[in-house]
Amino acid sequence: MAPARSHAPAKRRGLRGAAFALIALVSACVEDHKPAPAPAAVDVAAAPSVAGVYDCGGDGRIQVDFTGAGVRVTEADGSIVELPASPPGQRNRFGEGVSAIVIEGREALYMRGRREPWTCVR
Repeated sequence: MAPARSHAPAKRRGLRGAAFALIALVSACVEDHKPAPAPAAVDVAAAPSVAGVYDCGGDGRIQVDFTGAGVRVTEADGSIVELPASPPGQRNRFGEGVSAIVIEGREALYMRGRREPWTCVR
């Protein structure tokens, strides 16, 4: 009889996906010396809905609202961070400076300032 294969728990798979998304976000921030094409206009009606409340476990909750050119993240303490699409035209990666959010399906990886990233679920 073949040994039973173990599967990574769903949370670990989610974190692994978030790590890949973070790598993609960071790689998008690397300076490219080629001229960038003009960003396409974002069709708000066609954009996927990312609005919703995300539970971040012990870290709290965030409310994410799609603004057309980015997202507005409201934390439970009332602080608000507005993040543009990064790069422009993206519909699931948003960031500026040291803050970013990557949304994949029902999960969001939220990074703000120098604190540990929050893994959140809608």
